[in-house]
Amino acid sequence: METQVSRTRPLVLVADDDRSMLLLIRAALEQVDMEVVEVTDGSQALEAFKRHRPDMVLLDVLMPVMDGFDACAALRQLPGGDRVPIVMVTIVEDIDSINRAYELGATDFITKPINWGLLGHRVRYLLRANHEFILRKRLEEQLHRAQKMEAIGRLAGGVAHDFNNILTAITGYSDILMSTLDKQDPMREDLEEIKKASERATSLTRQLLGFCRKEAPQQQIVHLNTIVDDLGKMLHRLIGENINLINALDPKLGTVKADPEQLEQLIMNLVINAKDAMPQGGKLTIKTANVILDEKFSRQHLNFHPGSYVLLGISDTGIGMDEETLAHIFEPFFTTKKCGQGTGIGLSTVYSIVKQSQGHIEVSSEPGGGAIFNIYLPISNGPAKEPQLSQAPASGASHRGSETILLVEDDQTVREVTRRMLQYWGYQVLEAGTPGEALEIKEQHPGPIHLLLTDLVLPGMTGKELAERWASLTPQTKVLYMSGYAEDVAIHGQFGEKDTFIQKPFKIDTLAAAVRQVLDQETAPHAEDKIKG
Repeated sequence: METQVSRTRPLVLVADDDRSMLLLIRAALEQVDMEVVEVTDGSQALEAFKRHRPDMVLLDVLMPVMDGFDACAALRQLPGGDRVPIVMVTIVEDIDSINRAYELGATDFITKPINWGLLGHRVRYLLRANHEFILRKRLEEQLHRAQKMEAIGRLAGGVAHDFNNILTAITGYSDILMSTLDKQDPMREDLEEIKKASERATSLTRQLLGFCRKEAPQQQIVHLNTIVDDLGKMLHRLIGENINLINALDPKLGTVKADPEQLEQLIMNLVINAKDAMPQGGKLTIKTANVILDEKFSRQHLNFHPGSYVLLGISDTGIGMDEETLAHIFEPFFTTKKCGQGTGIGLSTVYSIVKQSQGHIEVSSEPGGGAIFNIYLPISNGPAKEPQLSQAPASGASHRGSETILLVEDDQTVREVTRRMLQYWGYQVLEAGTPGEALEIKEQHPGPIHLLLTDLVLPGMTGKELAERWASLTPQTKVLYMSGYAEDVAIHGQFGEKDTFIQKPFKIDTLAAAVRQVLDQETAPHAEDKIKG
């Protein structure tokens, strides 16, 4: 990502070994309010380009040390050189020279003798045209990146959803086996290790699913400074003594609407990324500020609206990143770390959280020059409703029951382990692999069915649709949904006030607590509940 240079007037780099020509070009360009940097050969032009990052380059074809052709080719290889107009100035308009110049990357030609009255206007036109070209190219790149991230998200979501089903079986069978062993049984240690590994895999899968999620379910009005302050001690322990952490927080910072837990995760992930980029130590700065982003900024960024924003900036003095790395850093599983040292999920999670919060993220970096992550979140003008999440009751005999439960799950492994879990707590369990089978069981079963425990994603009919059809026939049956991740709620039917779901993978106690909670509920409406495994 090229360095952004802020200046009030366009800067033109002019390379010509004729001193009088340099004076005339300078005079013509300064008349139209441009700045000029002068050099006398192509080699000097390369150094001046690196130092000044001009908006345009005028190259005389015939110069000592390095001529205009070689200088043009070399400039195009420099960082940022592919986006700057290069105009060749020549005394001869022969076809071979023109073709060679265009092949090497020249934008246009100006022939001597120069029309001094038109030079400034021509340069200004080329600058304007190049600005529009760069803007269009940037928007195309952003669109391509957004489409690629969406496609990766869909793929990652499907993979992680399948992993959740597998983890549900691993967690469930581990819990069932654990419940059959004496407290002194040496096998318990092995099962504990299996459960720990499963929990780590669950955490990783949920991060991956977070990348795919389109809406944060627990957004509220938050003060970003408070979150940074609350994380202070943890961040200092995390980065170690060889990194100097600096907080530059605006005391008059506005509030934003976001999930505070997700913002904590975002900051932690970026700080970890910065720490890893400074193995020898360095400086890490967390900055907040109120900013106003105008129409010009909006036009340069896809799906971005002008207005008032809160800026969260996290910068480091680490090893930096090249353009190839910058193009992929937000993709799941992309990492520059050695095998086993990184999952490649951290920055993709950051990207997801920013998008869920209707924000925008920018990264600037170059090898050896550290990195700056700037996150813009819209300032919130009104209070947000904080969801009320129910807590499962404590483990114990209160989980037990004898009611009849119809379990609807199309994954046979998940269905089997869930049935075993429910039977462990004393419930009578009926099983169905599809909504059609569930409705057949309803017609054939002679006794009452007290609870419909159904996955949200089912073949032919969603779990929500099945529950609605069931309620029209037997409204007294309670319903508990199972979900691989929260976005199922948005995709397969919005939850109502009396709906409850449990998130896969779940532990045996969590499932039993959720079932008991739903069965014991009164029929009066209550807030939507979500019970995490």
